[in-house]
Amino acid sequence: MEKDFDEIDMPSEGSEEEMKKKEEEENVWSQLDEELEMEKGKRPPIWQPDIGDKLFGTVRSTGKSTRTENRFLEIEIAKNPVKAENRKNKKTTVKKGEKVLVWEKAALSDLFDETKAGDKIALQFLGQKESDTPSKRSYQTFNTALRKK
Repeated sequence: MEKDFDEIDMPSEGSEEEMKKKEEEENVWSQLDEELEMEKGKRPPIWQPDIGDKLFGTVRSTGKSTRTENRFLEIEIAKNPVKAENRKNKKTTVKKGEKVLVWEKAALSDLFDETKAGDKIALQFLGQKESDTPSKRSYQTFNTALRKK
């Protein structure tokens, strides 16, 4: 027996199932886009210092996230291994000659404005400080040194 069109069981346009499929598809595209971006240069791990840790290196490139507009420096380590975290939040050590990313923090904005590829850079993480404002927000502090190319 044939069913009338009205009897066919189909999800409505705004059904929960259809919305979920659409959301999953959008997630897939953004995940694939992120993978493509990372494949361009195999994104290095991100510097994750403890208080007092220092980073010495040569800036190999500067850039901006395509998703968030946050700036970063890609630095080739010149001496002393540094602690970092890869894309999957796995802790790793970056050795001399390898690259690490440093993402911009408020305390590093001026340094990021001045820095170009080829510059020599030194960073020391001093820890978190609390602002004197009523919000008492905490922020990261650094010592920095830069030698222009």
